[in-house]
Amino acid sequence: MDSRPTLESYEDNLAAILRTQSIPDVMPSSVLYAAPVVVMDALDVEKRRAHGIFFTHPTMASQLASHIQSEVARGCVVMDPGIGGGDLLLACARHLPRRRSVDATLRLWSELLRGYERHAGFLKLARLRLAVLAKALHRSSAPLDPDLVLEMFPDLRHGDFLQASLANLTSDTCVITNPPFNYVRDTALRNGRISAAALFLVKLYNELPDGAHIVGVFPEVLRCGSTYDELRAEIASSLTTVVEESLGRFARRADVDVYLGYYRRRQGPVTNLMMPAGITASVSDFFSVQIGYVVPHRAPNSGQWTRYVTAKNTPTWDSGFTPTANRRHRGPTVAPPFVIVRRTSSPSQRHRAVGTIIVGERQIAVENHLIVLKPNDGKLETCKRLLETLRDPRTSVQLNASMRCRHLTKASLQRLRLSW
Repeated sequence: MDSRPTLESYEDNLAAILRTQSIPDVMPSSVLYAAPVVVMDALDVEKRRAHGIFFTHPTMASQLASHIQSEVARGCVVMDPGIGGGDLLLACARHLPRRRSVDATLRLWSELLRGYERHAGFLKLARLRLAVLAKALHRSSAPLDPDLVLEMFPDLRHGDFLQASLANLTSDTCVITNPPFNYVRDTALRNGRISAAALFLVKLYNELPDGAHIVGVFPEVLRCGSTYDELRAEIASSLTTVVEESLGRFARRADVDVYLGYYRRRQGPVTNLMMPAGITASVSDFFSVQIGYVVPHRAPNSGQWTRYVTAKNTPTWDSGFTPTANRRHRGPTVAPPFVIVRRTSSPSQRHRAVGTIIVGERQIAVENHLIVLKPNDGKLETCKRLLETLRDPRTSVQLNASMRCRHLTKASLQRLRLSW
């Protein structure tokens, strides 16, 4: 017999804690923060992926909340656009002001906490968990009626955040979010798909008042995918970046690389506190950067015989490799010297950007698993300086700070900062 808790049994357990005249010592860890595990077990992975349902681990929730802790303690309004089971609101509630009694504290919290959730069952869990937390923080033995608790928190609404109005929010509002990571249809895009997290972020910077805080965990693709170039430009023009920090894989059962973003809704230039000191130029100031043009198994094997480089037939870190492999090719080629960098790249690798300098007298066709960096001055010496930079451990640190996708992008290398 499967003894794992269901959503219903977990809800019953929370209600029982509210009714009891004591608080079990093991309650905070074993019950209050069990929602992510319960939901992961209760819903199959395909359903969770389809709807972007991945609850935030308490450690990650606390990390996000710590960035707005002082504002929350002052009694600022806290909004979660996708409440889920309430993990982010719980992390913030620990810093919210309290009153003398549990009832008074819950009434205060009901005025300060806002948000939206499309799944009514999750919203119910969030309300019950907030009440259990209040009871635990007060060390109260007074029983609470679960039915009355479910009538509290009127601004934790059952609905779609993307359809909601944010007009009543003030400049000291704190938004804390773990938006859904699933892809949704968008006919305005070439491939017709966009991360739902991007839509959440767009709505926030378009509708929040100046001065509002936004802290959240977002998929790394928003920082490095070419689809989101316009989004990044809008962020730079509408938000002040306080912190951007890679967090790695979101969770064991959610194979998505994510980053922590903390922004202020304010007009003016972006301020990135992660920028290394003394850095004055980027790769794009010295090189044109392109993805290789040849798509293996798809490009027609026709045309003139042309020298050809791939990730497999090219040695790593060679400072003067002359290709000898050939293939028939009709498309664009590149004249040496230039640097190639392998696109496949894991944050766990010692070197994120593994390079090779291509030399020779003949035009070269380049596989699309490689990124081509062609020096603007056409000099081999410039290529060698770049290769030294790519091997510098600080380059990997910088790339890991800016993105943790398991492949490099054209944009990630273009914005790589140099100390030349």
